[in-house]
Amino acid sequence: MRRFFFLFLCLLSPIIVDANVSKAPFLVTGCARSGTTYVTAVLRRSGLKIGHEEWGPQGCVAWQLAADANYTLFNWNFPKGKLDFDVVIHLVRDPIKVINSMYGRTVSPNNLSWEHAWRYIVNCCPEISRNDPVPVKCAKYWYYWNLKAERKSVMTLRIEDFHERLDEFSHMIGFQIDPNIANKVPQDINHHAFPNDFRVTWAYLEKNLEPSFFRKLQELAVAYGYPIEDKVVY
Repeated sequence: MRRFFFLFLCLLSPIIVDANVSKAPFLVTGCARSGTTYVTAVLRRSGLKIGHEEWGPQGCVAWQLAADANYTLFNWNFPKGKLDFDVVIHLVRDPIKVINSMYGRTVSPNNLSWEHAWRYIVNCCPEISRNDPVPVKCAKYWYYWNLKAERKSVMTLRIEDFHERLDEFSHMIGFQIDPNIANKVPQDINHHAFPNDFRVTWAYLEKNLEPSFFRKLQELAVAYGYPIEDKVVY
């Protein structure tokens, strides 16, 4: 009888939910400058209420969330406590394009926001030194940040294959994206021209990166399906 009474009380008791956990259906993450703004635009134009580099009730697209860190210390716009997602998708882009874009953004005269971003990145990646030359820092960022995103994801998606894998992506997030909407969003929606005469190449990286790290960088690029030879310009 006492056992029955105990079970009865348990049924009457309210279910306790951890108030420090924020849940959302999905997260798309990866390196900055890898197509996250484009994916955000596609999802929003499809009618989803998602957050770009901030919390959203129907999902998030945020490069910051590849790392498990105390986001509030860096004033990112995410809730306090644990962030929980049903699905995490890793978005990746050609390393040379990302490294050059990150380099241009970093050395741009209007780089205040990226000084803050780099403080966060270095805090999350002890392998990156504040004293590293900017191209080296950008190369390390592509490598280590993608590894973080890949480890927590169920799917790695090259931004270059987004249209071809749209049905698979839609299935993962639980919402069917209309290909016509995806086609109408400019793929260079977040393109910014940062004037400089310098361009990072594989040849430059081979000369300026520690040899074992350079090999690991190329191995990861190959694993993601990217070329590791510079294009010859005639």
